[in-house]
Amino acid sequence: MKLKIRFPGMLWRFRKQTNRLSTLWFIIFLMSFLKCPAAQFKPLKPGDHIPDVVLTNLLNYPSATAKISDFKDKILVLDFWATWCSSCINNFPKTYALQKEIPAQLQVLLVNCSSTRDNKQNIKLFLEKRAAYYRFPCIVMDTTLGKMFPHKTIPHYAWIKNNVVVAITDESALTRDNVLRLLHNDGAGFREKKFIPFDNRKLLFEDGNGGPRSEALFQSTLIPYKDGLQNYAGFRQNDDRKINRIDVLNASKLTLLRFAFHSLANSPADRILLFVQNSQTFFPDSISDRWKAENCFSYEAIFPPCTRPEALAYMQADIQKYFHVRVDSVVRKSDCYVLRASDKTKILKASSEKPESNIDEHTGGPVYFHNYSPGEILTDLERLDQVPFLDASGIDFRINLHLPPDLQNIAELNKSLLKQGFQLIHTSREIMFYTVSDTAAVDAKSIHP
Repeated sequence: MKLKIRFPGMLWRFRKQTNRLSTLWFIIFLMSFLKCPAAQFKPLKPGDHIPDVVLTNLLNYPSATAKISDFKDKILVLDFWATWCSSCINNFPKTYALQKEIPAQLQVLLVNCSSTRDNKQNIKLFLEKRAAYYRFPCIVMDTTLGKMFPHKTIPHYAWIKNNVVVAITDESALTRDNVLRLLHNDGAGFREKKFIPFDNRKLLFEDGNGGPRSEALFQSTLIPYKDGLQNYAGFRQNDDRKINRIDVLNASKLTLLRFAFHSLANSPADRILLFVQNSQTFFPDSISDRWKAENCFSYEAIFPPCTRPEALAYMQADIQKYFHVRVDSVVRKSDCYVLRASDKTKILKASSEKPESNIDEHTGGPVYFHNYSPGEILTDLERLDQVPFLDASGIDFRINLHLPPDLQNIAELNKSLLKQGFQLIHTSREIMFYTVSDTAAVDAKSIHP
């Protein structure tokens, strides 16, 4: 009788404990699932709906979080970037001007993924330093959007309209016309960003690196521009540190020549004179797709192991032969600016900070150089003015220099330099120039650069 009395109670308690255990295991499973939301995020393509995820770690935004749907009344452009990406940063002033022009139609949201090796503090300082010129909301340390829009290169842009991915592009697509066209047309027809990987440990076009090709002891190849093939220029060495291969991909004729000839590589563009029938095939007046298709090439040379000068001699011979040109030098008298030290006590010596300048950011504000040599600064000034700048300062240490926004206003530039211990003198000097001439030209002197 005791068994009959106690058994049901024991069975009831056993069932109750079993139900509790089942419930507990279900809760644990559910919590573990919710703690790993990244597992549900898959790569998205145009036409896919994007999950209405919560965006965290927001800077320059009214709150620290937001949702994709918060921007449903606008074209949302996710701009993937990093503080070390000069191509990304150079686009910010233009992008911000567009953002300010049509704020009701466009929202650009910067996304800095955790894989960029940036950190929140560095990004915050970077944006604060440029707040007078542009101000975007920015997601830092992202681990979600990067999975939805995987990419190998930045800048990388994902376009979203009404929670639907409509395009994945590079920076060239971000124009006012495209934004307005997309507002009235879901299928805007943007060209999708391409990426063709190149592994410099393999031969070009070998094993998916562009197509199969057999081993070669000695050969050189020149192929036309290939859309999507990453830009690359470099050497390959054997175990004895001898060079046995050169690759320069998707480069203009002038870039190929500057890689091959050390003298051209270290010479500012204004000191390279072109005596050719069509200079625009060397110096681009644009970087349109058509120009690149007609005037850019990929070069590869494979040869027995040798020294760097010997390797470059192979390339020099090839490039001059392919393009029917000859590289030479000439000394001629030219107008120039000479930098002298006027008061060395005013010169600000740089600390151990890493070199930094905003000269290429085009913010419209003052230009600074931190931890630069005078020669490096003059190279950048010469690049803008297209007039030789020579260093006669005698300064052999690195400096900090702050200059006015308009670097081509020589009077204002000199006024600023005088306050910092330097002076620019306009004069003329005998200067070395390098020439690129058509070998087929009857009289190169009759052809103007």
